[in-house]
Amino acid sequence: MLYDQFLNYERQTDSQVYACCPFHMEKTPSFTINTETGEWYCHAGCGGGAEKEFIAKYFDVNTKIAKYAVSYWESKGYMPFPSEAQIDKWHEALMSQPKELEALHQFGWTDEIIKKLCIGIDDLRITIPIKSRTGYWTNVRKYLPSYRRKAGQHNAKCTNIANLGQKRYYPYEAFDEQEIYVVEGEKDCITGKSQGLNTVTSTGGSAIPTEEIMLFKDKDVVLVLDSDSVGSRNTQNYIALLRNIVSSLK
Repeated sequence: MLYDQFLNYERQTDSQVYACCPFHMEKTPSFTINTETGEWYCHAGCGGGAEKEFIAKYFDVNTKIAKYAVSYWESKGYMPFPSEAQIDKWHEALMSQPKELEALHQFGWTDEIIKKLCIGIDDLRITIPIKSRTGYWTNVRKYLPSYRRKAGQHNAKCTNIANLGQKRYYPYEAFDEQEIYVVEGEKDCITGKSQGLNTVTSTGGSAIPTEEIMLFKDKDVVLVLDSDSVGSRNTQNYIALLRNIVSSLK
């Protein structure tokens, strides 16, 4: 079963297996799986569903990505999400290239933040791994620096791992602090962090992750979005979304 890689089963009776629920702390198993239907249920209140609902909740991804992950596992026998080993490989590749690091230093990025965020390089793109709220790597944003963009070519400035792109906030640890600076794009986010600001951005480009907007509740928020038409529009959208839930807004 797909669940085998995530759970340690405690016991089995007929078509039911029991395990400690991975979504809350417990010592007595309250999590059951029907081995005939593949459906799961937490009797302590965490919910239930089929395999895609489990993956969505476990990795904190949307239903579309969860369905893709289940299909990917059925085909290949493992999840499509980036592994720790792959992220480490890209990071080590970057740290071994002084010229690449110097180019990133020109953005204002520091080695300390580059290491903290596990930033790396894959071919011509800078890899920015994305963690979900449950702490798992679920995507990698691949940024093409301006010094590698050629006139007349229309390569995307930032891409995702195929089928894993989801608008969400990055990085989530920004919400552990009281004051939060909202910027537009991972490049600005990493620059801000390197300069001592507690920055956060959306991984969906200019799209606001409205389903996560309550993460800003009772925070002191400073909007530092781009000064173009899209940034100006998003500033107004953020004001409308945040004005009644934050402690202060600038």
